[in-house]
Amino acid sequence: MSDDIDAIMADARPNPPTQPQPQPQQAAMVVAEPKARVPLGRRGLEADNLDSLYRIAVMYLEGGAFKPEFFAGCETNRSKLARVMFTLEKGMAIGLAPTECIDAMAFIRGKITIYGDALVACVKRHPECTGISTVWGGDGDDFGATVTVGRRNQADVVVKFTIADAKRAGLWGQRGPWSSYPQRMLQQRARGFAMRDQFPDALMGAITAEEVQDYRDDWKTVPTPPAQKAVEPAPRPQELPAAPAPAKGAPTAAQALAAIRTATKGN
Repeated sequence: MSDDIDAIMADARPNPPTQPQPQPQQAAMVVAEPKARVPLGRRGLEADNLDSLYRIAVMYLEGGAFKPEFFAGCETNRSKLARVMFTLEKGMAIGLAPTECIDAMAFIRGKITIYGDALVACVKRHPECTGISTVWGGDGDDFGATVTVGRRNQADVVVKFTIADAKRAGLWGQRGPWSSYPQRMLQQRARGFAMRDQFPDALMGAITAEEVQDYRDDWKTVPTPPAQKAVEPAPRPQELPAAPAPAKGAPTAAQALAAIRTATKGN
């Protein structure tokens, strides 16, 4: 598999600088330069250029680091490798190391997502984060999680997500986490909103996997208006047949009326 990936992704490698071709008498003195080492830090491998990112992605792909469902829709090794590469790139852009992306990120409904706990870690690592807190309260449908996210020199962002909010979004009582861990899901939704509101420049549109999993397919479906029936023209009134012509020698209507008057005059 390695040979196939190297062949199909050869164009992804950065081209080495062009060097003058050695003269025949100098050929024996030319030595191939070794590839640069991929740094290994406290948080795992580090990619500081496209070549190191490519080499890390190939290793993860060949090692089965990502689950099969991560590659839904990928039909070739090239597309699988590309998905791993831009997932690692997205994770690095919001503060994750490539190794952390394996468990922290997922590809759901055509979007790169990050699990809620990993998003909290990214925010807490930010040098301007002053804390994330959760308070529970409320009665009945007003019960929910109130999350406060602090940032240095900025006003705190406070977001509350309640049972009523979950019902309004069609989430409450759904099969899965919303039935098994409803309190946890209320907190995840409140934290996701609060963190994205307070640190949009750091998260760059990153959205939690739990939120994307709750999307319904029918939300993206535009309802089709019912087909209008063709208006049929009203039936034309049936034409009455023409009156038959009077028989030859028969009296006309005027003559018949005069005869009736004459017969009744003497009575």
